[in-house]
Amino acid sequence: MSNKRIQALSFLIVLICFYASSVSADRIKLKLAILPDGKHRYYHELLDIALKNAGHNPSIERFGGLTQEQIDQNLTTDRLTLHWFLQTKARDERFVPVKVGITNGLIGQRILFIPKGQQSIYDQITGLEDLRRMGKSAALGRIWFDVAVWRHNRLKVSTQDGDWRAIYQKVATEAPGFDYFPRGCNEVIDEALQHPELDIERHLLLIYDRDFLFYLSKANAQYQTILESALNSFKNSGAMNHLIRKHWAGALNILGYDERKRIYLETPE
Repeated sequence: MSNKRIQALSFLIVLICFYASSVSADRIKLKLAILPDGKHRYYHELLDIALKNAGHNPSIERFGGLTQEQIDQNLTTDRLTLHWFLQTKARDERFVPVKVGITNGLIGQRILFIPKGQQSIYDQITGLEDLRRMGKSAALGRIWFDVAVWRHNRLKVSTQDGDWRAIYQKVATEAPGFDYFPRGCNEVIDEALQHPELDIERHLLLIYDRDFLFYLSKANAQYQTILESALNSFKNSGAMNHLIRKHWAGALNILGYDERKRIYLETPE
């Protein structure tokens, strides 16, 4: 083979490699939801850093002003690329799960918002049976997995249609059935600053076995392997723990996380 043909072939190979790497980089385009309370920041940063550490070049387009039900709908219609939800069998079927837990189970560890002046009621609770006997209802979003958890554990529930953020005011004003509002322990402090009309219950931690996963729209299923590899590498390196501490360690200390009474809830299939 002549030198000219070898040079031409080499140039062609370089072009093919360049094109392939460009396509690979261009493929990591993510359309993500912004949450008005800023709780999207950890998840957006996790995606950005994990993908970059794995050698990818993510491009993130952000959309705000969506309720949780609208986020669900937009993921179904591919207006969003992915979102983070508690893992459930139904979501595993509707969307494409990225099978890596992304909060080390913190989102399944719940602390309660309660109306002002009601702490003494909860001081009497030492276990799940006490919580049942108390007879108060958890206030939850209608489509949340928590609804199934509470009912599975024979705990009373009231649900909120539409924008779940209406729950804060309903609990504060002691609307019938809206007695307490369980929130992930990584969410409570930020929300308490925005809702001083509520108290944080001081002693209890309700725990069930679930974590957030990223869920892709079915039209973006090709990202599943890329994301699982990037997130697993990030997690195994210990970097995910560092990022979790960056966002939430201060809040866990303020909440007295290590000293709280743990009540374990069974997790339905």
